[in-house]
Amino acid sequence: MVADQWYDSNGVWTGSATLLPDGQVIMLYTGSTNESVQVQNLAYPADLNDPLLVDWIKYPSNPVLVPPPGILPKDFRDPTTAWLTSEGKWRITIGSKLNKTGIALVYDTVDFKTYER
Repeated sequence: MVADQWYDSNGVWTGSATLLPDGQVIMLYTGSTNESVQVQNLAYPADLNDPLLVDWIKYPSNPVLVPPPGILPKDFRDPTTAWLTSEGKWRITIGSKLNKTGIALVYDTVDFKTYER
């Protein structure tokens, strides 16, 4: 992906893809905004028939996650592949830190556009 939007203008960084039960693929990736804030963005493959999934379409309402209160703007990155919980929600973790201790922030979603902690 190309860093061409305000929410990833300082970098398109690590991400993880998730294969959904209907065959769709989604990707969450870390973008660094024009103010150097790390945010999580959503993208879809432009062509599911491309075995390499080279081209991606960015969700128009990105970012889907921003650093929560207490997390520094440069400490919110590296989303995991989502897994389905027994409640039927998708769960992801985002890497972060508090002081000098690494932490994982856990989020649930049903649509990859809205999240709850």
